[in-house]
Amino acid sequence: MHRWSNIQSQVNKYSGFVRTIQRAPTSGYNVGDSIGAAKSLFYKEQGHPFKLDGCWLILKDSAKWFEHIEELQGRKQKTAEKKKQVNLNIDGTEDCYIPSTPVTASGSVTEPVSLSDDTLHLSDGPQTLMRPHGQKAKKNECKKRNVDQLEGLQVIVSELSNMRKEQKEIAEQEIIFAKEREQMKIQAKLERERERSDKEIMMTDPNSLPTEAGKAWLIMKQNAILARSKAVWERGQVTM
Repeated sequence: MHRWSNIQSQVNKYSGFVRTIQRAPTSGYNVGDSIGAAKSLFYKEQGHPFKLDGCWLILKDSAKWFEHIEELQGRKQKTAEKKKQVNLNIDGTEDCYIPSTPVTASGSVTEPVSLSDDTLHLSDGPQTLMRPHGQKAKKNECKKRNVDQLEGLQVIVSELSNMRKEQKEIAEQEIIFAKEREQMKIQAKLERERERSDKEIMMTDPNSLPTEAGKAWLIMKQNAILARSKAVWERGQVTM
């Protein structure tokens, strides 16, 4: 059996057990107990535990899968009703075939014999039974089953593809966020170093420098720091 056909078959059977438990809830049962009971039924019938919980969790809330299951149940119900009707036609008939003109051993035709005083309804011929499915019907049924399996496979593949796409997008977002956090750390470190350098410059007395060029450079840096601080303060006032 193809791998996806095996998955679909097992998930279908397990879903049927889950629905059976849910239709007849037991007092004191929670969701975990219902799942455990469904797995026990699956193990008793199949002879091995159900291990496709991941696939079932993906498919159980899928609208396409729900429609697929409903369609399968409808076909099964129609098939059961047809079989029941065939059994009633074969086993439940009260008419039997009796020739309308009995013939004796010599070949002469005798008059019909009345078996009772009541009116006896005899059929004019053998009962018409439903013709069993031929090879063509079996092929059509097999073809329909293959189409159903293909649709279920497409649902699973589509769900898995969407999951991979979402996981890829989440991984890409995590990479972007990590880069942004690293960049913010670098900027914060540079800002702390600049503030420490500005503090040292502002606390230095220009007259303590031995040369006029050094004094001029220090005064220029102090004026630049003051201008930058003033601009930051003014932007804060505007935003407030």
